[in-house]
Amino acid sequence: MLQAVFNRFGLGLSLLALVACGAPPPPPAPTPLPPATLSAPERITDGSALAQQFENVVARMKPLSERICRERTQFNCDYQIVIDDRPNAPINAFHTLSPSGQPIIGFTLALIADARNEDELAFVFGHEVAHHLAGHIPRSQNNAILGAMILG
Repeated sequence: MLQAVFNRFGLGLSLLALVACGAPPPPPAPTPLPPATLSAPERITDGSALAQQFENVVARMKPLSERICRERTQFNCDYQIVIDDRPNAPINAFHTLSPSGQPIIGFTLALIADARNEDELAFVFGHEVAHHLAGHIPRSQNNAILGAMILG
C-alpha cells in the first residue's frame, strides 16, 4: 500500500523535497526569556520622557491591537507587554506565546531608548502584533513538523 502511494505521489514529494532543500530551514520557535529578565511596563515608570513615551504607546496600541485581533481571528488576544531589561540586550522586539498560549510582545530597553518618537515604537508594536495575527508561530511549528515527516 505504501509503495502504491509513493508511486502515485513520489514525483510530487521528490520535487517538494528538492525545493525544501534549497530553502532555508524554518526558524526555531522563539524561546521566552527567563522571567527575571522581563518586567511589566509599569516598572520603568520613573518619570523619564523615555518611560512616558513607551507607556503612551502601550496605552494607545494595546486596546486597538486586542480589538483588531478579536475581530479578525480566533486566537487569544490578551496581549502581555514585557520589557527585556538586561543591560546588554540588543535593540530588538519580539512576539512569542506563553505556555498557556497568551501572546507576548516584548521590547528591549535598548529598542525603547533608540526609538526617536512614539510613532516608531507604535510601528514596532504593530509589526509584532501582525506576527500574531498571521499565526507565524503555529505556522512555523507546523512547517517544521511537516518537513520532518516528509524528510524523515
